[in-house]
Order: sequence, then C-alpha cells, then structure tokens
Amino acid sequence: MKRQSKGFTLVELLVVIAIIGILVGLLLPAIGAVRERMRNVQCLNNLKQLGLATTTFHSSKGRLPNYTNFYGSFAGGSDPAVPGGPVIAPHLKIGGYGVELLPYLDNQPLYERWSTNKFPVISADDGGGIAAWNQLSGATVDVFRCPSSTVTRGQFGYNSYVGNNGSIDSGLNNANPKTFVQNVIDNQSVTGAAFVFNQSENKKNGLFRSGYMGDPIAPAFFTVSGTKMTLEDITDGQTNTAMFSENLQALAWFQPGFTAGNDMKQISTTGQLDWAQTSAMPNPSFANPTIMQVYLRAKFTTGMVWHFEDDRNVGSFPTVQAVHRINGTLGSSGAQRNDILEMNLSDCRDLARPTSNHPDQVNMVFADGATKSVSNTIDYHVYQAILTPNGAKSEVPAPDWILTDELTQ
Repeated sequence: MKRQSKGFTLVELLVVIAIIGILVGLLLPAIGAVRERMRNVQCLNNLKQLGLATTTFHSSKGRLPNYTNFYGSFAGGSDPAVPGGPVIAPHLKIGGYGVELLPYLDNQPLYERWSTNKFPVISADDGGGIAAWNQLSGATVDVFRCPSSTVTRGQFGYNSYVGNNGSIDSGLNNANPKTFVQNVIDNQSVTGAAFVFNQSENKKNGLFRSGYMGDPIAPAFFTVSGTKMTLEDITDGQTNTAMFSENLQALAWFQPGFTAGNDMKQISTTGQLDWAQTSAMPNPSFANPTIMQVYLRAKFTTGMVWHFEDDRNVGSFPTVQAVHRINGTLGSSGAQRNDILEMNLSDCRDLARPTSNHPDQVNMVFADGATKSVSNTIDYHVYQAILTPNGAKSEVPAPDWILTDELTQ
C-alpha cells in the first residue's frame, strides 16, 4: 500500500506564499498610516511645547520673543568646552528664533553658549580662513524637528517650525508684489522702503519681529520698529491667532537668515554687524550677497508670512499665487517637490508659508496654546486672518473678515 505524503505540494506552497503576500500588501499601508499618525501626534506635541515656551517667556520678559536677537560677542580664543581646542576668531553672537526659547525648553546649558560671552557660536577657521557655525552651539534639538520632515539642510540644527512673522509687500507696489525683496531688502534706497519694512513688522500684521538691526550707520529703516509685542496686543483673540506652524524648507533654529558662521566675524567700527561685507554663505541663486541681504531674509527662513493678495478681484490686489497657500509648491517637477526642495535667497519670499509631509494638512499652535491640524484648502482670507493679531486694523485686503469655524472644517 502506498504511503500518503505529509508535506506540502509545490502548488500548495505557492498558494500559501501568495496569501502571505496579499496579507502583507494589505497590512503595509495600515502600518504606514499608524506610523504617520504617531509622527503627527509627536509634531503636535512639539508645537505645544513651543507654544508653552513662548507664553512662559512672555510671562518672564513681558514680551514675545523675536525671530532674531543679539546675544553679545566672543573675544577670541579656544572654546572652554573643548580643552586644548583650536583658536576661534572674535565674533558677534546673533541668533535665530529658537535661541531665546531654549531656557523654556529645558535647554539652559545650550542657551548659555549664546548668552555667555566665554563661549563661541562659530568654529575655528578652515584652511581658507572661513569659519562655519559651531555644532555645539547649534546642536540638533528634537523639539524643533517634525519626525515626518525629510528635508535635512546642513549637518545640525535641523528645524521644521516657523513663527508668525507678519506681512510682506503691502503698501509699496501692488502690481509688482516681489518689490519687497527687490527694493526693501536688496535696494533699500527706494522711496518708501523704510515705511514698507516697518509695516511688515507692525504688531497689527504679525506676532514676531526682528530684535537686531545691526549697525546704526546703516540705512535709517534698519531699526527695530515700534514697541514690544505682547499677548495683550492680540485683539482678535489668542484662540484665533497662529503662533507657529511647520515649513519643510525652514532653516536652522539658531541661524539668522542665510548668514554663514563667518559673517559673524565681520564687525564694523561701531562694534556691530557690518552690513556691507559680502556674505560667506554660498548661494548659486544670488551672486555675492551682502551680509545685510542674507540677514534680513530671516523674516522668511524661519517665518511664515501673509501676502498682499486677494482672489475677489477687488481693487488692484494680485490674485493669490498657488505657492503662497498652505502646502503650496513652486511647481510639479521633481526638484520642486516640497519634500526635497531647499530654500534659497531668490525663492525664500515665496516659500515662507506652512508646509508639511502630513497628508493634506499642516499643524499649528495658536497663541492660547491650542494645537490644530489645518487643511490645505482653507480660504486665503482665513490664512491672513489667523496671522494678523488685529485684523481690522491690519493691511489685509479683507480687514472685515470674521473668522468663525473655518479651521475646523
């Protein structure tokens, strides 16, 4: 009598493998979705911490933090944290929005590298006499990094978050909206440039402003305009005013604009940052930019702004450009995809808007500390409304817009 085989036949084995493949194919998207939900929760938590740090800073200092600030200077010598290390040149210590928040993010030692003059914030010169930013002073801090972000510019100091830095373009030339950069930052002698710059920093148009404007012998509008910004200045309600959001193209949390570490060595006769010197930051899109030009772009490199645009065809306002909307892109080609695109001096004005790798939305924290996931599809009037602390007196094209439940839709 023939004994029956107890093993699988080839056909049965192939069927089992096919079933396993189908199950894996069904499970992988679900696993990916679960992982993205976890990353989204972590991102919201990061923003929650930034919002709490900002309100705690406000309670301590009586004002909101600035998106750039002056922290002193380093007289030259070796880094006390690196015994026997190389000599580092004298330099100024000017940092981005994240520096002021460090003590309120449980990072006092890192803050002291900026606030204490014995520590440098740039490295020793390389063989060509050029200094980079110091990795110890610009360390990567988890709270500044969304786990879904894929753009990793530089080697440290990664940053995914941007502050509400107000407006751009309004009041200069509605027919040519790019004039803010061309005439106010790059050619500040144009009549009206001072007014437009100061309006862009006005407390009715946004929350955060520059805290350092350099050499007093620079053009007259390079002064910190107006009085300090406080939470009490938010007349539209803290629940309706965005504080921070995400931007995949944001530069390092400590970096003011596109400045290079070597730029901090350029000290004028008055002891301030020398605006006229050529920046050491390589940028193929812009030939030989001055330190003034790379520094003043800090408004965009770690900020979100609203543009003087309107789709209602009322007055002479330009229509809203697609790139200026939430998760807006420069184009459809591979190099212009938000998940790989890097900001430069030429396009930073357009890329200063909320973007993320979260499907069809970005996360925000509002001035009351609440976090929200905001859809790509919100009306641009809503976006303008949540960026203006006093919409009725701001320069938005629709100052009478009343925000209701649009953010929950």
